[in-house]
Amino acid sequence: MSKEILLKFLKKLRYKPNGTFYESLFIYNPKWNEPIPNMDEMFRWVEINGHIQYLLAKNGARKLKILDVGCGRGWLTNLLSKYGEVIGVEPDIKVTQYAKQLFPKITFYPSDFLSFNKCDNNYFDLVVSSEVIEHIEINDRNDFVLKMIDILIPLGYVIITTPRKEIEVEWIMNSGKPDQPIENWFYESELIQLFTSNGFVLTNQSTVKLPFLNISKDVYQTYLFQKSV
Repeated sequence: MSKEILLKFLKKLRYKPNGTFYESLFIYNPKWNEPIPNMDEMFRWVEINGHIQYLLAKNGARKLKILDVGCGRGWLTNLLSKYGEVIGVEPDIKVTQYAKQLFPKITFYPSDFLSFNKCDNNYFDLVVSSEVIEHIEINDRNDFVLKMIDILIPLGYVIITTPRKEIEVEWIMNSGKPDQPIENWFYESELIQLFTSNGFVLTNQSTVKLPFLNISKDVYQTYLFQKSV
């Protein structure tokens, strides 16, 4: 990719015409407001889908009850819907409304995950959270994971994707400092420790390289964790 094309791509990422950061990103930014995934999202979807195939092969093919945490405009929620009943949770009300416009057949709730109470505990087979946990306050990390424990069935699963702190310096040098309201990236060992110390077992993992960015190492870490009881 040429430097000029890369700069245009990065400019789109920072396009913020009005509203909150996430309204600007998911409603108005042409790079991130379409019903279909963009390139970045598609690379992550390949890994997420692979983790789902892994758990279905391990446990037998069946319809799943899925929660998409921090669903944004709902592109991932929509793709997950082929595997069963799926609900999207998104704290920004206007972004949630936009998701409902894009995907009127899917249920979306405007709620912070820690306050989400629309379903009973031990309800979901799978929780998916892509590019969310790095935007959680450090003091809320344990509660974030324990909330997943509460809402999952025994031996239920979580799929997490998040940037690797191992490449944060290179990312900033090539792409600029991330400008979301909260940015708390994880080292791989740090994220694994967070989940395994709070009731999960690591069952599958992978990393994701974004070939259209000038970063030498894999950008994303992805995991499939299983609730231990």
